[in-house]
Amino acid sequence: MDVTGFRDPSIFEWPALGDKFGYNRLAVLSGGVQGDIEGPRMFLFGVDPSNLARWTFLQTLGTMKRNARLDTRWSGDFGTNWECGTFFPLIHNASGIERMIGVVGVEGGHLREHVKSYRKLNPSRPHRDTRYCNWFFANLTKDNDIQFDTTGMMDSGEWYAPSVFQHPDGRRIAWGWIVEQDISEKLAAEKGWIGCLGIPRELSLGVYEGVIGTCSTSLAEITSLEVESAQNRIVTLDIRPLRELESLRRASLYEYDYKSSSTPNGIILKQAPDCYELLLRAEVNAQGHGSISLKIRESSSVHTTISFDTQREELVIHRQASFVDDEDEGGICLQDEIAALTLFRYTSHFESLELRVFVDKDVVEVFANGRAAIATRIYAPKDASGISIVQEGELRVSEMQIWELGGIGLVN
Repeated sequence: MDVTGFRDPSIFEWPALGDKFGYNRLAVLSGGVQGDIEGPRMFLFGVDPSNLARWTFLQTLGTMKRNARLDTRWSGDFGTNWECGTFFPLIHNASGIERMIGVVGVEGGHLREHVKSYRKLNPSRPHRDTRYCNWFFANLTKDNDIQFDTTGMMDSGEWYAPSVFQHPDGRRIAWGWIVEQDISEKLAAEKGWIGCLGIPRELSLGVYEGVIGTCSTSLAEITSLEVESAQNRIVTLDIRPLRELESLRRASLYEYDYKSSSTPNGIILKQAPDCYELLLRAEVNAQGHGSISLKIRESSSVHTTISFDTQREELVIHRQASFVDDEDEGGICLQDEIAALTLFRYTSHFESLELRVFVDKDVVEVFANGRAAIATRIYAPKDASGISIVQEGELRVSEMQIWELGGIGLVN
């Protein structure tokens, strides 16, 4: 084979596949192939249980043409070359539902439309390489390949190349890299370092019973959901911050409870610390209409807005007003980050919107309802430390808390 690349070994067990070849332990390398059958691939090996360094090549996995994708909103482009591919099982304890999950880092995907527009308007500013991190339910075909009927994005921002491992208590944890290509070489040199790991994320199987619709898009059109119409059941991948991160919470900076406080609208904090976590829950009316905008790193001259609109079904981090710079001095990429997100509709109500926002100096990670995540950077000046909120329509905040975050002991 004429390969585009091969790297990032992963060893795993998958009895349904391993039994076909007589191996109880398998491995993959990630990469791609060129020529008449060009496209991204994983290279499958059988592993000798008595010698983990002895691998036997079996076949390729994931046969598809370059830049394959199920759609342009809810699933990521599969690009031309893969990195960090792996497989692992997830079981939903309450229902007993089990799925084999595949994860791949993607190189060479098509630009998303909002990125194309930004680049066209800002040709001289830094641009990122096109990378995605996709997940999929790994279903086997008759010829022992995998098919991709349900697939989504692990993150819609700069988070990439995760390592997935099993915690001693059985949880699956993904720890990924937050790429840093939004600043020029000059500014990167002044900063002195680039790139970091994001916060660890728990991966679990999300099973939702009694779902009859969404805010706008039909369930059948959302390719990141496995829809069991007869049971009104949805199965998907659930991505949330590692639960141990709650131990980093220090002083409570703000707390709102709709039962005892007036509705928050406007300034919440004028001066937030460098590192904090914000938890927000909001309720939507029976029609499912409304939007909410949360401004962070705010001053009189700059701000970054995290917004969700039920009709557009988008979680957006608006970054274009987050910094005012002189392009002659280097320039910063200020493109928006956009993740597709909807709320599930049940017979008598919609689910609540839940946002968890982690701000760690210039790194911002946002998690929404376990089904959307965005990691990005905000290069705001030091005096931009305010937080405010704007609610429109019938999406109303029911709970909001903000905590200052402590460190993990690596730095005094």
